[in-house]
Parts: sequence; structure tokens; C-alpha cells
Amino acid sequence: MPFKVRDTLLQMESHLRGTGYITDVSIGEPSEPPVTNGIFAAIYMDSASIDMLTLTNTVDLVNVSIRLYQQASMRTNEVRDDELDLAMIQLEKTFLGDIDLGSNVRDIQPVQMVGTFGYIDQGGVQFRIVDYTVPFLLDGNATLAA
Repeated sequence: MPFKVRDTLLQMESHLRGTGYITDVSIGEPSEPPVTNGIFAAIYMDSASIDMLTLTNTVDLVNVSIRLYQQASMRTNEVRDDELDLAMIQLEKTFLGDIDLGSNVRDIQPVQMVGTFGYIDQGGVQFRIVDYTVPFLLDGNATLAA
């Protein structure tokens, strides 16, 4: 059964909204600077590759990125990084808990989850960001023929 990326991203969006740490969420990277006093999250596909083969199907490794944004001028460096770190920890708890990402998602690969801190300028607004990778295995995305 082919993977329906939109369904899984919608499931992830719903879980992010439920954390209490994220002010707003979008699917896809924003083209304009996010407008929020808290933490904004953007969810988007990062990469996909065949991880293994069975006799009849592929098992794909899919990486979804969640970029957390907070305006650099909104808080002191220490407070801002603490808030982003708490949000990232909450993401880990959420995605390692008992959640359903729909479609044919087998499971999340916790040892490959990575968060990278940085800064970006978007539309003249400086943001402190965390790019958080959520990798998962996907069963039967492609059927093999003999």
C-alpha cells in the first residue's frame, strides 16, 4: 500500500498541537516569518530511502523534520534555549509514546531522533530554531515482482 505522506503529517500535527508547548503548527515550511509569541512548529518531509527488503515488499526509512521556531528577540538566550529544549523533550515523549501515525508506519526509530539548534533569518526576522528529525520505518511502500 503506497504511503500517504499527508495523512501521517496531519497525525503529527495533531500530536504537536496536543503537547502544550507549541503555539502553532503548519505542514510545510512557512514562506513568511511565523507570527507567534511562543514556539511555532513546521512539519515537512526530509528524506526517504529503502532500508530493507522482504520477499515481497520494501521497508522504507522516512525522515520527517520538525522545525521549532522562536523569535530571537522575544527572550534572553538562556530562557529561549530552555523553552526550546523543553519543547524538544516533549516531542520525544510524544513520539516515543503510544501514538498512531496512520498509514503503514511500522515504528519510530528512537536512536536516530536528532535535534540540531541554530539560527535563521526569515523575512528580516531572526529566529532561534531546532531542526528535529523523526525517523520511522514504513512497511510495504513498494511491492516487488518476481
